[in-house]
Amino acid sequence: MIVIGFRASPSEVYYSIAERADETISILSVEEIRIPISLNFPEKLNFVRKTIKDIIFEYQITRAGIRTTESTAQRFNIERVSIEAIIQEVLSRSPIEKYFVGQISNISSKLGIPRTDFKKIIEEKKSHHHDIDLSDYNNKEKESILVAIASL
Repeated sequence: MIVIGFRASPSEVYYSIAERADETISILSVEEIRIPISLNFPEKLNFVRKTIKDIIFEYQITRAGIRTTESTAQRFNIERVSIEAIIQEVLSRSPIEKYFVGQISNISSKLGIPRTDFKKIIEEKKSHHHDIDLSDYNNKEKESILVAIASL
């Protein structure tokens, strides 16, 4: 089973592709989609839509997850929320069998860890989850990896 996890921001979308074979989880790819600043907002959304659609078909993704903005966020960013919505729209119109949309508490629950452990994994320089070394990744990449694993 090949899955993808997304973590969006106003200027980029991080995604991680993971695969489960038997009981082993492998990270196949951790990438960033940089959204061109020269595009106007509707064009940015279209760029994200087309790029994610291509990725889903290229890797034959079967499940997905999106890490969404926290409802208690200090700053509500309409661009990030719009990008998260576009990702949901692409997933709903793709051959993906199942996907989830969640905040940290939902992702932590799917991973079987406390919410506080999720934050520790993200913030620590040397962190692991399911025998996967996360020390070489930045915080947003780690979040996308954990979302991908939660999608399994």
